[in-house]
Amino acid sequence: MRVIPDEKGFSLFEAIVAMVLLATVGMVTFSWISTSMDSLRRVEEHDRRQQSIRSVLAFMQTVNPMENPSGEAMLGKIKIQWKARLVEPARKGLGDSLFRVGLYDNNLRIEVGGLEPTEFNLRQVGYQKEREYDFAG
Repeated sequence: MRVIPDEKGFSLFEAIVAMVLLATVGMVTFSWISTSMDSLRRVEEHDRRQQSIRSVLAFMQTVNPMENPSGEAMLGKIKIQWKARLVEPARKGLGDSLFRVGLYDNNLRIEVGGLEPTEFNLRQVGYQKEREYDFAG
């Protein structure tokens, strides 16, 4: 009868296979984490840009393109530049209006720290008070 000695530990081949498997799993995990971090960075950048655009749109509601056809302003870390172009000539408002109104296309450029500048167009109504209201009449 033949006696088989007790084998203890890993053979060299088993150790190499285990290391290859561990390295493969590590590379796949690292690649997945790297891709996830890159996606997160892009989402955060997009969110910052959208928040900036919302702030600029709120600010531009206070700008009358008939009185300020071009300009520059700072909103915190947001730099805004605009230039208005007349689309519809100014004319008297409807009815017994006190104002002259015109339609403008504003070209806006936004710069937020760390992001590439964003440009877009915004259509706005410009207005100018033409006369005072006559309470007597």
